[in-house]
Amino acid sequence: MDFEFRRLTPGYSVGTEAVETIDLSLCRPIGINVEDTDDGYVTVTGISDKASSVVTENLRVGDRVVSVESSLGGQMWKVYNTDGLISAVTSRLPGQSVRILFERVQDIASDECDRENESERSSSLPRSALSEAVDGFRLAASSSSSTSGTTTAERRQANTASQQMLLSRSRDLLRTYIARSEETKDIAAPVKVADRVLEAVMEASAPLDGRTLSLIMKAYNICDKSGKAISTFEEVFGLAGDGSDVAVKREYDGKLTADISALNVFTISALLGAHAARGDYDASLRVLAAMEGNSDFSVSGKKTRSWSGKGDPLNMLPDTRIYNIALASAAKRGTKDGLKAAMEIFESMPNPSLNNPSFGKPAKNLVTFNTMIDAFANAGQFENANDVFKSLKSSGIRPDRVSYTTMIKASIRSGNLDRAIDLLDDMKWVGVQPDIVSYNNVIEAMCNANRLYEAKDLVNEMESARVSPDSMTYGLLMKGLLKANKPWPCLTFFESACADERTAALTENVHLYTTAISAAAALGDHERALELVSRMNRAGVKPNKRTLTALMGACIAGGKYDAAVDIFRKIKNPDSYAISVGLQALCQNGSFSEAVALLSEHKSGQVKLTGKQVMAGYNNLLQCALNSDNFEVARIALVSRLFFGKRISDDALRH
Repeated sequence: MDFEFRRLTPGYSVGTEAVETIDLSLCRPIGINVEDTDDGYVTVTGISDKASSVVTENLRVGDRVVSVESSLGGQMWKVYNTDGLISAVTSRLPGQSVRILFERVQDIASDECDRENESERSSSLPRSALSEAVDGFRLAASSSSSTSGTTTAERRQANTASQQMLLSRSRDLLRTYIARSEETKDIAAPVKVADRVLEAVMEASAPLDGRTLSLIMKAYNICDKSGKAISTFEEVFGLAGDGSDVAVKREYDGKLTADISALNVFTISALLGAHAARGDYDASLRVLAAMEGNSDFSVSGKKTRSWSGKGDPLNMLPDTRIYNIALASAAKRGTKDGLKAAMEIFESMPNPSLNNPSFGKPAKNLVTFNTMIDAFANAGQFENANDVFKSLKSSGIRPDRVSYTTMIKASIRSGNLDRAIDLLDDMKWVGVQPDIVSYNNVIEAMCNANRLYEAKDLVNEMESARVSPDSMTYGLLMKGLLKANKPWPCLTFFESACADERTAALTENVHLYTTAISAAAALGDHERALELVSRMNRAGVKPNKRTLTALMGACIAGGKYDAAVDIFRKIKNPDSYAISVGLQALCQNGSFSEAVALLSEHKSGQVKLTGKQVMAGYNNLLQCALNSDNFEVARIALVSRLFFGKRISDDALRH
């Protein structure tokens, strides 16, 4: 794979882009709105009408907050998130100014240059490799070192600008391929880009910054390469990625480096994300303790190493997002120990309040509550999930659709369907519009409880609320009718949906057709079942194993045993249920030798059937053999049946 980086343009240090630095001294209130971005920038998203003229005349939406003056010593510290910026600003006394450094990226390339390169950029993947950026870096570095009359400081400044150019181009590529991967599900490209970026920065001896490193680790994480994300973190910082005090062996002998500010909440968030993907909550807990500077913490026999003083002091304390990642990692483990660890993290965080100290443990947010509710729900602890839900509502945070949907699932799982219905009503009462998932969960529970009329009323309510039923909604209702031994209403419901132009497209679904064929089988109408399969094929819906198994059942119910056997022989890699139905077809059709061979294959482990299915197969074989006066096959079936230590069915004994 090749990648393109634009070379340095003579006269500009960063190619076709210029970065304008804006240095302002401002007093509270600042009068700007800022938000965190995925790559670690804090970006201006709005300017208040009441902002001072200094702000309105110098800033615009899209400017980035780069650094802020420390409250002691007057040093400038890099800003990586809004919490760090707010903390630095609010620590000032009223009327005391704070110096903030902004940057604005401007495109200085000519329109003509853009037009010349547009078709080349869009025609294919980039042709040139990252090595072009390294070549540009070397060219700039050699030019600055060979230019007469330049001072050491000037050469160092030019070298730094060239390194920044390389990192900027790296971030552009990483963001592009990460976004493309999320759309195309191509997990190979971001990994190759991240690998090549690491090679390029080492070749150019450019120290990584936090933004670039977090994107590299994100590229690995989204492509299921969490191990590479962890090893990259360890290589860059020389710290154990699991937060322990274990010594780290650096593969590249220190060639891959980063500035001190790169160890911050963003790179550590990416590290925790890697541990969460691996379900390693022990490592997550140690990393959390390391960020807090707690070297006395130990889990699974490994002691934590404090990371205090190792990174950016303004952005090293764990924020709510860090705690949420660790919480999710513990909850994802799905064990009692994991749930206990999740509870400890959750209970250690204070509820949101205006009185929360600025530098204390971060307060819970909506994600924190939702994660804990989901953890209890998955563990089957409905009462604990309900307690957290009540705590959420009393905290002043408004539950969202995720909160309610999780509680609805937990209620259904605990067998409390009425509580789930009440929660659905509460959603509408507080102004949270239920979505198709919320409705389908309750409809499924109603159908399983044989409360079909209520399920149908809920579908009508959905449509009144302008939430369109989907194929799953229809499938749930059809299965509910079939389960309630109402195959004819099930078929009628399906045909009504097929005839309605508003829902006809939804019925072109293999699951709905399979359920309809099962209904036809329950009615003993094999011709209707065959007709449904023909309609499937005309609609371009390919039958699956369940479809063909249902069709076999319909043929058996209609006495068409030879057709059922033909269908069975066409099923590739049949599952245990298909084999059990196929055995019934073979026995009814008189294909005893094939049925005996199939049951014998189970003994050798070639066919996986449950004990109940094997006994049913031998019972069927014995019954059909006796009906056909084939006593030799009946003897084989009886001996095999007795060998398994099961009772002979009453029907066989009476015969």
